[in-house]
Amino acid sequence: MRCATCGSELQRDARFCASCGTPVTTATVATCVGCGADLAPATRFCASCGTPVDAPSPTSDSGRERKVATLLFADLVGYTSLNEGHDPEIIEAVVGRAFDRLSAEVERYATRSSRSSACQPSVSATP
Repeated sequence: MRCATCGSELQRDARFCASCGTPVTTATVATCVGCGADLAPATRFCASCGTPVDAPSPTSDSGRERKVATLLFADLVGYTSLNEGHDPEIIEAVVGRAFDRLSAEVERYATRSSRSSACQPSVSATP
């Protein structure tokens, strides 16, 4: 067992750290909430898995769950200037074709998708 204050090795029956005097009850090594590895003193991230030391436990009672999501935001460059110089029917034909091609790919993976005149944000649970 190591001292959480100074990192020194603690003797088996020690009640205090021989190097810094910290009581053993508070001198035990902290462990990572992500992987359970021992954390060195004054570390900000786990050296084994990269989890921040101050991260909440994944099994906390918050009722929330972390999920990985992918967000795609497609924007048409030059849409505003194109829109200013042409009729709405022409814009719809040009932009509609672009979004139809994009939508076909997005629908293969996305769980949520919406479309406005010049952009199409999509969210997927697929990383």
